[in-house]
Order: sequence, then structure tokens, then C-alpha cells
Amino acid sequence: MSIRIAHIMYSFGTGGLEGMVAQLINRLETQTFSHAVFTLSNDTSSRDRIIRGGVSIAVVKRAFPHDPSCAIRLALALRAYNPNIVRTYNWSGIEGIMAAGMIKAKTVIHSEHGFDADEVDVKKTRRVFARRFFLNRCSRVIAVSKCLRRWLIEDVKIEKSKVLYIPNGCDMNEFHPGRENALRKSLGIGAEDVVIGNVGTLCRIKDHNSLIKAFQGVAKRHPHTRLLIVGDGPLKKELEALISAGGISDRVIFTGRIKDTAPYYRVMDIFVLTSLSENMPNALIQAMATGIPVVATDVGDIRDITGPNIGAVIVRPKDVEAVEKGILYFLGCPDEAKRVGDALRRKAEASYDIEKISKEYEALYREAVAEHVGR
Repeated sequence: MSIRIAHIMYSFGTGGLEGMVAQLINRLETQTFSHAVFTLSNDTSSRDRIIRGGVSIAVVKRAFPHDPSCAIRLALALRAYNPNIVRTYNWSGIEGIMAAGMIKAKTVIHSEHGFDADEVDVKKTRRVFARRFFLNRCSRVIAVSKCLRRWLIEDVKIEKSKVLYIPNGCDMNEFHPGRENALRKSLGIGAEDVVIGNVGTLCRIKDHNSLIKAFQGVAKRHPHTRLLIVGDGPLKKELEALISAGGISDRVIFTGRIKDTAPYYRVMDIFVLTSLSENMPNALIQAMATGIPVVATDVGDIRDITGPNIGAVIVRPKDVEAVEKGILYFLGCPDEAKRVGDALRRKAEASYDIEKISKEYEALYREAVAEHVGR
């Protein structure tokens, strides 16, 4: 049986969600599964991550926010592709669910990967009701974190039997322990330098402000430390101003947007994630797979992801002093840092290997399509 899957998302840029979709497209069995990606914005930069052939990427752009014609144009595009499964993602997936309804698609599978920045502090009641209405009409709803699954069942009130937990995954061959000495040198990092690192979009929800303030304290005590910030975003100038005011401009490296982040993890000695909100952060899983000790905020599933009794330092959001203490702890105990990094690698291998995750999706898609065969 051939199974055609239409993936609908707001963009196909370089974010974690888009990377996960690309990884799964590459790994699903090619004789059975074919794919098309439909995006509501012009950013399709993750097309380079797809290494298998025959995957079409189409832009069905919103003319403006809440453009009512978008769902109609999506429906026309879907009818031409004639998918067996319509896959929708996050809040922007609502338009995809509407379009699937217009063409009477039998199998619609939606997944929630996290909240937009404007949903972190304020409960969007209308969005909750919209999700309740549309997601209950889907065949399955996937939550990539356990806290998202609870939210979907308890707050959004999606039928419990429909909501599945499938975490994000990571390529354990691509993200592996090691040392990128040539890359370190090209970044101006000395052989004696200890690198504290972060990977993520420079936006409010990632709270790089707390990371930078914590590093200011670390830098005063440890002259051979550097801060490596991998990523780009709207807050870059604001963060640069904070760094300049703190007198640490010569100790901080901004890489800008990087498509292949794996080597940059192997430049780092300690990974720090200071996000105000996360569910299943890909950057954290990738750092774990690389075998780096972690300091992270206690949001979403992070405490569960890193596992009990492993030794990752988990702190409250915006607790700059606790972040600083966590970094100093690993700097002062290199043997413990090595033990924690090795244990996190083993946890990633056991729980978040993309090969295992892709098999779960493959089984789900086959099962969902089989339910409608012969009806």
C-alpha cells in the first residue's frame, strides 16, 4: 500500500519542528511513504535537510493574519495531491484541519510541539476552544511532551484515547561526543578555554538575558571561559547591548544562523538552556546526545527528559544566580561534568534515538490508514 502524507505547517524554516519533520521524511520507508510539504510562509530553508527525492514543497501563503482564503487555497492544493494522511502541526495547523475537512480527508493527524511566545504568559481562551473543536475531529493528536499531553486532555479536553505521546528524536550518529578542535580554533577559542554554549532562536521565550547575566558572574571568576551562542533572531541587537554593558564582548561569540549545528555542540563543554517555556526542546536532546553536562530551567518536560539521579542541574526560570551556580559547579568538578555528560548520552540513546521514534510514526501512520481501508 502506498501512503501519501501532506505536511502542513506555518513555515519550513530552520527550527526544531521543521528539523524533526525533515528527519522523519528522510527515514520513513521509501517504498510505502511519499510526502509533500505545504507551508503558509515563504521560509522553506529546511528543504536542504531533506535528502530523499520526490518531496514537493509548496507555499500557500497567508495574505494577512487570519486570511480566510488560506484554508480554501490549501484545500485546492490538497485535493490535487490527494493525500492518505493530512499531517498538521501546532496552532497554524488549524487551517490545515479546516482544509482537510473541505476535501473530506479520512485521516488527519495533528501534533502539538509547544506554545507560541504569546501563549506562554496569557491563556488564549479562544485558541483553547478552537483546538477543542478542531482537534477532536482528528484521527489522532500527538503530544511531543508529557506536559502537553496532560494539557490536551485536561484543559483542551481532547478525547483521551486520541492523544498519543511521541517525543522528539535525535540522530545519534550525527550528534555524538567528540571535540571539534579546528572549529574551536576558527571561532577564536583557545585550547585552554572552557566553552559554555546555547543553541536556539534569539527571542524572548529563550531568555538569553538570564544566560548572559549568569555568564557575567562566571567570567569574573574564570578568565578562560567563553560563551558560545548559536542562532539568530530578533533580539540579537538587544543581547549585544547587554553584553557590551557587562564588559564581556570579548568573551562572547555569536555564530548567527547555522544549518548544521552538530559540530558546534562538540565545541561546548557545558550546555545551558534558560528558556521560559519549553516542552521537548530539540537543542537539549542534541546536547545530551553529544555527551555534554547540562544546566537547564525547570519547564515543560525538561526534568523528565534529563532523568532522575543523573545529575543535570535544573533551576527555576529567570533565576540568574542558580544558573551561575550550576555553571560554576561543573567548572569546579570536571570529573563530575564528564560523568553527567556520559550519563545524559546514555539516556538520549535509550529514549530519544530518531530511529526508534521514526518506527513509532511509521506504525502509527499504517494503523491510521488501515482503519479506513474498505470503509
